[in-house]
Amino acid sequence: YDAHKWDKAAEAAKAVIDLNVYSLHETDEDVSDPVTRGMLSYRETFTQTWNEELIFARYYPDASVWNSRVVPPRVFGVGLGGFTPTLKLVDAYPMAGTGRYPISGYSADGKPVVDEASGYQADGFTEGWFHPTHTDKPIKVHNSMKGRDGRFYASIFFNGEYWIHPDGTKPEYKPVTFYTGGTSTFAHESGDYVKTGFVFTKFTDPNVDTRKNVWGTFTWSYMRLAEIYLNYAEACNEKEDRDAAEALKYLNKIRERAGITQKLEAVYPQVLTSREELRKYIRQERFVELAFEGLRYYDLRTWMIAPEEANGPRWGLDLTARDYESSWERTSKICQPIVFEPKHHLFPIAQTQLNEMKNFTQNQGW
Repeated sequence: YDAHKWDKAAEAAKAVIDLNVYSLHETDEDVSDPVTRGMLSYRETFTQTWNEELIFARYYPDASVWNSRVVPPRVFGVGLGGFTPTLKLVDAYPMAGTGRYPISGYSADGKPVVDEASGYQADGFTEGWFHPTHTDKPIKVHNSMKGRDGRFYASIFFNGEYWIHPDGTKPEYKPVTFYTGGTSTFAHESGDYVKTGFVFTKFTDPNVDTRKNVWGTFTWSYMRLAEIYLNYAEACNEKEDRDAAEALKYLNKIRERAGITQKLEAVYPQVLTSREELRKYIRQERFVELAFEGLRYYDLRTWMIAPEEANGPRWGLDLTARDYESSWERTSKICQPIVFEPKHHLFPIAQTQLNEMKNFTQNQGW
């Protein structure tokens, strides 16, 4: 371990920031609500081609491979509903009003430990609630889906809401429900169903219309400014001459873009004096801000926490239920558990490579 590597990491990230070439994308839509504005800004980062936040990215003129796996089956044109977040990710997004993270941990049986000060409600339903995507038609929402930040509503399509297309609330379409007998019913015999009760829509333009074979385009970010901000914040916190104020400055920029008005240090004052506390929330922000961008896998190994974070049951909703209310019970019986062994810190080396490299040995455990 060499703490000075963090100095180099901070310098490298700050050099990119100081180019003043890139900025966090903000929507041009005339929207005053900070959460709705955060949702639009975050979504457009991936659907608005070559915007000012992207540093390295790849443009796909045909997004059918992605979008066919996002639309839930049997509700709105072609849809396979294969890209589904687990409840662990769904739980991770902060509350917009308080700026706090709603879940502080889990009990042995998978039940969330709720931060009561966050404003999060783990149980119950509210009639007549409007999703930021559709302000023209209310839904009966599970209370855990209320009050989250803009990234949540751009990314997490949940059980009981209308599909995100502007036509989604037309009379011929009903709220999308994933229970047995729902509009996108649980169909375990075919495998053609949403596995967790949630679909990941972060990269999907709502105007994409699979009914009409309009698949849209797709921009995959390999690196964007928000990641640089998070890299910089982490390095500032970890380096020997710790600079919490500088780390928080850039962490708060990301949260503000998401529609969170409370600064992190106002919500969790301990981050100013505790490296460990700030580290925890930097990692939480990486989890949600960079979700599905291919970084979490490596982050868990870099931080050496994969044995805890990538092991055990994977939780979702109870799709075997036969009514909407019951389907909101948490269960691990549908998704297969994930297994992490010590050997998974490294990839195996292909035998063809080992045959050529006579002085190399296989990585431990393979």
